[in-house]
Amino acid sequence: MIASKSSSALLATAIVRVVSRNGEKLRLRALIDPGSQSAFITESAAQLLRVPRLNVSGSVSGIGNELTTIKNSVMITAYSRFSDDYFLTTEAVILPKLTGYVTVDENLAEYDHLANLRTADVITEQSGSIDLLLGVVEYTKILKAGLIKSHDEAPVAQNSELGWLIMGAVGRVAKRVNVNIASLVSNVELDKKLAEYFADNDVLEDEEEMSAEEQFCENFYQETTSRNENGVFTVKMPFKDGEPVLGESKKCALATLFSMEKRFAKAPNMKKLYVDSMNEAIESGHMERVEIEPKNAHFIPHHAVMKDSTTTKLRIVHNASQKTSNGRSLNSQLAIGKMEQATILTLILRNRQHKIAFVGDIEKMYKQIKLHESQQHLQMVLWRENTNESVKMYKLTTVMFGLGPAPFLAIRTLKELANEVEREYPLASLALKNNFYVDDYSDGADTVQQALDKCSQLKLALKSAGFNLRKFASNSAEFLAHLPEAD
Repeated sequence: MIASKSSSALLATAIVRVVSRNGEKLRLRALIDPGSQSAFITESAAQLLRVPRLNVSGSVSGIGNELTTIKNSVMITAYSRFSDDYFLTTEAVILPKLTGYVTVDENLAEYDHLANLRTADVITEQSGSIDLLLGVVEYTKILKAGLIKSHDEAPVAQNSELGWLIMGAVGRVAKRVNVNIASLVSNVELDKKLAEYFADNDVLEDEEEMSAEEQFCENFYQETTSRNENGVFTVKMPFKDGEPVLGESKKCALATLFSMEKRFAKAPNMKKLYVDSMNEAIESGHMERVEIEPKNAHFIPHHAVMKDSTTTKLRIVHNASQKTSNGRSLNSQLAIGKMEQATILTLILRNRQHKIAFVGDIEKMYKQIKLHESQQHLQMVLWRENTNESVKMYKLTTVMFGLGPAPFLAIRTLKELANEVEREYPLASLALKNNFYVDDYSDGADTVQQALDKCSQLKLALKSAGFNLRKFASNSAEFLAHLPEAD
């Protein structure tokens, strides 16, 4: 919780655990600001996370229309401070500083209506600056049913995926420590000189030199990646120091499975979704039964995360950051490559150049990329459908969601495909290089036929590597009418 200097009012804050470059979850304090159109992160927090930076161009305006130029953003994944059951992924613009506010030591025990709540922030901590600002988009995602109110001079509690958010008036002057008023950013504006932002119908972005680790990943990818007889890409995990050094991992994986089974007993609908997802993975070959435990097998715990999605209500998350008996995890020993894709802002600007805008996404992109058989023993999981069955061993045969370098491997594979199809599908090659944000496709055209030509080439190019482009949406009903119903 934080308060302003001129009034006794609390603003909503939360402690979140944000995934760093090496897969560790670091605690940051977030201000929840429904008045902001974007998410923001401090420079110091971005340096602490060490996640790859994306190039952006524009300015930020706040109270008094004071402008601040922005240059970079980062993709972050944030979990609640209580568990891994919920996570939020978003793009946060980097600013030198967000606000001069500090945490208020407000005694909630004085408010009977707030007693025994699992608050999103740690109310006993007096100090702590704001590292992260979550805007209106993130606010609407974390919001849950439940509002607790008392009288007009008492704070309210709003339920959220991060815990109960405490905000509003306090009846007396709250204790504060060096509180300073600071303008809270409210909007990211597009650069006024759009004409200078484009060249040859493309957006100019600064090229940053690769770090030693990123260059290693690039070289490793080129040396170890191949395609099988069906055109599907096969990749290897890039380890920093050759072979990984991992301890015992099976006990923890088994304990996590038993914990999930207790959740299933209380949530039969979740169990059905989980079982369906696991059975689909087995039937599709993404998960294969293993009868004899391989030498140096590494077992990865897995759990469920419910999603607000039209196509996927539940996602199975594999925790490759779980430490083994020697204190080291799989993710901590993996190198992270450079993710060379356009930023969301860049895609929006490109999209607005055309009369017809359209978007789509690649279905289960990670699962369409094979992991080399020599490393599949490092992606072992334990599973059984019912508690009266024996626990069975399986191995994951594709790039796993939760693996540190998974985004790099997937994005780099799209780039490799773009290079290989450049002659046969030139429109698709350009789209793969310039119009994707991870697995999301965003493009535009000036005529329906041009739009159809782009999508036709792109679908064929992706299909040649085992990918399926789907879930199309557009501002043109005529364009959508020409697409197959399955898309």
